[in-house]
Amino acid sequence: MYGITLIIGKLLPISITFVFGLLAYHNVQQLSYRTAPLVRRELDKQLTVMILVLIVFAFFTNIPNTIAYILLAMPGLTQDPVVSAQIQFANLVTTYLVYIYFACYNNIICFTVNYIGTTHQCILYFAQLNQGQLRVAPTTVNASVYSFGNSNNKSVTYFKRTNETVYDIWNTTAGTDSVYAVSGTSIGTYYPGQSAQTAFDGDLTDGPCNHGSCDYTNGALACGTKAGFYITINGAPKVLAAFDVISHTGSWSRVRDPMMITIEGSNLNGSALTLGSSWTLIYNGSAGLITDPGRAAWGTLQLISNPSIAFASYRLLVTSKQGYDSCASCSEIMFIMV
Repeated sequence: MYGITLIIGKLLPISITFVFGLLAYHNVQQLSYRTAPLVRRELDKQLTVMILVLIVFAFFTNIPNTIAYILLAMPGLTQDPVVSAQIQFANLVTTYLVYIYFACYNNIICFTVNYIGTTHQCILYFAQLNQGQLRVAPTTVNASVYSFGNSNNKSVTYFKRTNETVYDIWNTTAGTDSVYAVSGTSIGTYYPGQSAQTAFDGDLTDGPCNHGSCDYTNGALACGTKAGFYITINGAPKVLAAFDVISHTGSWSRVRDPMMITIEGSNLNGSALTLGSSWTLIYNGSAGLITDPGRAAWGTLQLISNPSIAFASYRLLVTSKQGYDSCASCSEIMFIMV
C-alpha cells in the first residue's frame, strides 16, 4: 500500500512533470533554428519560463513531503518515540508545503494565465466564461469581474488579424464622420509603409504613422491626433473587454506615444461605417502609455468599463500624444475579446 501511494501519488507525478520540463527546455533551445515571427518566439520563451518555474516550485514543495513519507514508512526509524515524533512533525510541515503548491495551482486566477509580450507581463483571466462572467486583470491591480449574460460557451481570445482591411482615417473625432487617409507625406496622410495595418502584423519593428493635420516635416503636439483607424473583424461580432498597446521600438519615439484615445463600436457595414452616427463610444481614456514602459514594451492593460455589447467593427482614434513629432505611433495593439 505504501509502495503504491509512494509511486503513483508522489514520485510518478513529479517525474512526469520533470520530463515535460526537459522537453519544454529543449523546445526553447530549438527556437533559434525555426522560422517564426518575433512575437511568437517571445511567447514560446515566456510560456516555457512559466512551465520551468512551476516545475521548480513543484519540486521544492513536493519532494520534502515525499522524503518524510518514506522515512515514516521505515519501521527502524519509527520504533524510537522521539525520532517517530520528529518524523511525524516533519511530515505535517511538509504536507502544508504541498497544500501551498495546490492552493495556487487549483486557483482559477493562477491556473489560467496568458503570458505575453517582451516585458514579461502577465494577463490573468477565466479561459471559459462561468455563468457569463469574465475576469480580466493585470498583475498590478485587483481582478475585475464583468457580466455578459448567461453565456457559458464563450472563450476569451485576443484579436489576430488575418485578411481584415484596416482603414486609416484622419480629421475625425468620436461621433463624427470618418475621413480616409492615404499614403503620402502631406496633410491627411500616413507615412508610406506605415499604415494602421502595421499595428496588427506581429512585427515590433514597425508601426503606424498617421500625420493627421500635419505633414511629415511638422513636429507639433497636435500632429497625429484626431487620427486612427477602423476595422471590421471576420466572423461573429465580439465584445471588446480590454486592450493593450506596445510602444514604438525607436529609441527616440517616446514623443510619439499616444496618451489618450477613444474606441467606438459598430454593427453596420460598408459605406455606413464612414458615418459618425453609426458608431457607439465604448472607451475614452488612457492608451496605457502615460507611464513610459520603455521601447517596444507593453503599456498598462486597459479595461473596458462594463463591456456587454458585441460589435463587428471597431474604430480607434488618438486624441493626444506625448510630445512634439509628426505623428502618433506604436508597435502593436492587442484587443482582448469574447
